[in-house]
Amino acid sequence: MNKAMIQKTLPSSAPSAPPADVSPSAADWPPRLDLPALPLGVRIVARTRSHQTATENLAARLLGPGRHVRAAAMLREGQEEPRGLGRAALDRRGRLLGSVAFWPIHIGAHPGWLLGPLLVDPAHEGRGIGGHLVQAGVSGLPPPHLVLLVGDVAYYEPLGFRALGFQALKLDLPAPVDKARLLVCAPPDFALAELEGRVRAGPHQDGA
Repeated sequence: MNKAMIQKTLPSSAPSAPPADVSPSAADWPPRLDLPALPLGVRIVARTRSHQTATENLAARLLGPGRHVRAAAMLREGQEEPRGLGRAALDRRGRLLGSVAFWPIHIGAHPGWLLGPLLVDPAHEGRGIGGHLVQAGVSGLPPPHLVLLVGDVAYYEPLGFRALGFQALKLDLPAPVDKARLLVCAPPDFALAELEGRVRAGPHQDGA
């Protein structure tokens, strides 16, 4: 083998480009979901002030007057909903079929988001609208990638949430809550054992 051929077989001495960010947090967020297609004519959009009245009417129908004394409602009380994070499901005529909102909170020392309420018009339940609202909303959240909700694990687990289990006993919420219904969505590498202390409302340091 001559010198020219040897040089061709040697690896290049040029530095390789740094690898892309493939850490578990970056690679596994948002959760990958397998959802059915939205019903024909239904679309998910960013929620705006124009949806407010219809959303409040739907909440009153579904949750009743007792909704204001629930722990999740107390975490929302007095806060202005961050713009651009909520999602609405609309039909062809622009009528509200469902909505979801997200609110800045702190879970002990960790900033995060509170999901809720998730609302779907009973006439359109079972069509996958709620799942698409959750997926669109969670996917659009800025960091921190930590979402808390109070809900049924059977419904939310396929949407990327997991029960806190015994760790939920270490959380202090502003009102009594069935802690078996405390669920979180976070990257797989997030240590749930770090979640403890008071859950409180309030903006994050960056103003979100």
